[in-house]
Amino acid sequence: MEFVNVLIIALIIIPLPWLRNLYFAENCPINEKIIKQRMVFFDWLKGLAIIAVILIHVAYFFHDHPYMDNNLTFIIFFNNLARFAIPVFLICSGLLLNPIKGEKEYIDFYRRKLWRNFLPYILCTIVFALFLRLNVTDFFASLISGKIAPPYYFIIVLLELYLIYPVLDIFIRSKYFLPITFFISLVSGFFIELQFFGGIPTLLPYLFFFCYGLRCREKFLNYQKNKEELALWLAIVIFYLIFTLIMPIWYYNVRLFYGLAIFNLLFYFKDKIFKENWIGKIFIAFGKNSLWIYLIHFTIMSVIYYYCSLLNINYYLNFALVFLFTIIVSFFLAKLIQLIYDYTLIKVLKFNIKR
Repeated sequence: MEFVNVLIIALIIIPLPWLRNLYFAENCPINEKIIKQRMVFFDWLKGLAIIAVILIHVAYFFHDHPYMDNNLTFIIFFNNLARFAIPVFLICSGLLLNPIKGEKEYIDFYRRKLWRNFLPYILCTIVFALFLRLNVTDFFASLISGKIAPPYYFIIVLLELYLIYPVLDIFIRSKYFLPITFFISLVSGFFIELQFFGGIPTLLPYLFFFCYGLRCREKFLNYQKNKEELALWLAIVIFYLIFTLIMPIWYYNVRLFYGLAIFNLLFYFKDKIFKENWIGKIFIAFGKNSLWIYLIHFTIMSVIYYYCSLLNINYYLNFALVFLFTIIVSFFLAKLIQLIYDYTLIKVLKFNIKR
């Protein structure tokens, strides 16, 4: 049924030139602007996305809850509702990459990605390995596969996307760039053989989201509202939600239409939803600390879920408490870890990890 949902939308959009043009942003010029300052709205987007990730994993824990019999639709709805999270992260990852020219810039690019993104992942994997008493072979197997914790596959996928970025940059100007990457992600999303190679998750199902960010930098860095697009994105979201209610099945992260629709709608309604009031500042703070939250939240949630389950309280209240406590504890612990990490690398080891 997950395939049917995607296939129906694809059969409507792809054959019609004007819808296909809107979806693939065929008229969008290439933007090689260097982003020199932190763009706060993208922190807000990442904050929303990391909260959605937590919601997905709360639903995951409650999927096997002892009081689950009459709540399958409830759990599946929240899982499917939040499945825009990984597409949003990957689109932002591609969109915020500055164009790289020359060998020196590539070396600097990968050095910064190591300190910012992958050393935290390595450190967390080491902690898990020590706790689980893994031998050296199992540790390295876990490190390259991300299997030591369920959410860690995403870090491996992100690393692969960064590694092939120079190749993608060669083809980014082709009008077939997004259609081809869409087809690759569409096909691989439904064949397990293309999703893993030797137990290692591959970038193939997620390639389109990253490439969409790369190709559509101009569209979102200098955003102009388009009412024709609004109708398309709203229609996709409405169809997706109706379909998931009529046929409630468990969806996963390759949401090729829903993920893009939510991302575009968030930009369209940016003036209405993005306010730097206390709510907005919370989202921004979560976005700035989203990496460490992502790395630690699943473990925190497992502990909170266990103790909340012992309370034997109302199912929906239990769900809400696990969600709320995980958000709060994950944020403050992630903030503390980030401060220690930055202090150690910048002040003690004198590394340059400018954000």
